[in-house]
Amino acid sequence: MTTIEAVSAAFNRTLSSEPRGSGEVLTLPLGLSNGNLVQIYVEQLASDRWLVSDRGQAAFELAIAGVNIETQKAANASWQHLVRSILLDAPIMLDTQPHELAGTSTGAELGNAVLLLGEAVLRGEGLCALAPSYRTRKFRDVIVQAAGKQDLAVQLDAPMPTRHGGNRSVSLAVQGQRPTFVQAVSGRGSAIDGFDKAQAVFSSADVPRDQLVAVLASRVHLAPWQWETLRERGNPIMESELDHFMSNLVA
Repeated sequence: MTTIEAVSAAFNRTLSSEPRGSGEVLTLPLGLSNGNLVQIYVEQLASDRWLVSDRGQAAFELAIAGVNIETQKAANASWQHLVRSILLDAPIMLDTQPHELAGTSTGAELGNAVLLLGEAVLRGEGLCALAPSYRTRKFRDVIVQAAGKQDLAVQLDAPMPTRHGGNRSVSLAVQGQRPTFVQAVSGRGSAIDGFDKAQAVFSSADVPRDQLVAVLASRVHLAPWQWETLRERGNPIMESELDHFMSNLVA
C-alpha cells in the first residue's frame, strides 16, 4: 500500500454521510479541539450547482466558548474576515442564516468546496481564543488574545504573498491600518529551530518589512547574531512586547 493509499483509506474510514432534509451531512476527518468532527451540509440546488454549509457549527463553537461575534469588536471583525476568506461563490438568494459559513459550487469543484469549508470551520474555531475566559492551548492563542484586547481583527492561517509567487501560510494576520503577517514561534524545539522557522518566513515574504513580525515565546533565547539576521528582513519581538506591539497597530 502506498502512502497516498494509506492516508486515503484512513480518511474514508472517518468520512460518513447522513441524509438531512433535501441534502446530506458529511462528517469529515477534521477534528475540533473539543473532539467533535467538522460537519458540512451539502445540497444539490440545480443540475450543476451545489450548496455547502457548516449550518452554524463554527459560530456555535464560538458561542459555547463565550465569544460573541455580534458585540465583541475584534470577534466581529475577525468573523467577517473569515467569511470573506472562503473562496466559494456566495449563497445569494438562498435560505442561509447570518452566522453560517456557506457557499455554492459546481459539481466538478464540489469536493474542493467541502474541504475549503471544513478548513474554514477549523479557522473559525480558532477564534475561541478571543473569549474573555479562554484558557490558551497554543502559543498562537496568546497572540490572538493580545490582538483582541485592542479590538483588532485577526485572520488565522493567513496566506502571505511570497517572492516567487503563490502564498505561504503564517500563524495569523492582524488587521490594523494594513495587515501585519505574524509567525508564532513557540520554542517547543531548540533555539535554532525557532530561529530557522522565523528566518524561513522572513526570507520568503513579499511584503514590506514593517508588515512582517515573528513573535517569540518567552522560552526562546536567540544569540545576538540571530536577532540581527532576523531584523534584516522583518521584526522579531518577544512575547513580553506583545501588548505594546498591538497598541501601536491601533495608532
